[in-house]
Amino acid sequence: MWELAMRLRKAGKHEEALKQFEQLVIANPQDANAHYYVAASHDVLGHEQQAVPYYEKAIVLGYDEVDAYIGLGSTYRVLHRYDEARKLLEKGYERFPDNLALPPFLAMVYYNLAEHEKATALLLKNYVKASHDNEVQAFSRAINYYAAHLND
Repeated sequence: MWELAMRLRKAGKHEEALKQFEQLVIANPQDANAHYYVAASHDVLGHEQQAVPYYEKAIVLGYDEVDAYIGLGSTYRVLHRYDEARKLLEKGYERFPDNLALPPFLAMVYYNLAEHEKATALLLKNYVKASHDNEVQAFSRAINYYAAHLND
């Protein structure tokens, strides 16, 4: 059943994949992966509210991947649950400090919470970290300094 569900997902047949993943959750209610993929399938279909309990359960059951933090944190944000999004994404950022996909989601939450300086600093630091451009790297020390001193 896993193979079929994953093939459907990769083929962009998200409704059909969701049904398969839901069957996997029914058959294996303690399977963190199955809960994650039900959540992610709901998410891609725009069913954010339905995705939340599956993301939460996946994490509780031990799905400790950056995708779960980004998925649930982003979903909380879309649902205007900013404090929950912040808490989860900050935890994910601590857990996965080298993942460069997570900081923009956290920065968006900071923006929604009117923490513009924090959002900008986070984006600047991670821009330098992600860039392989020699010119950016030549100014990395200055950019990192000013990211911490935006009001100076």
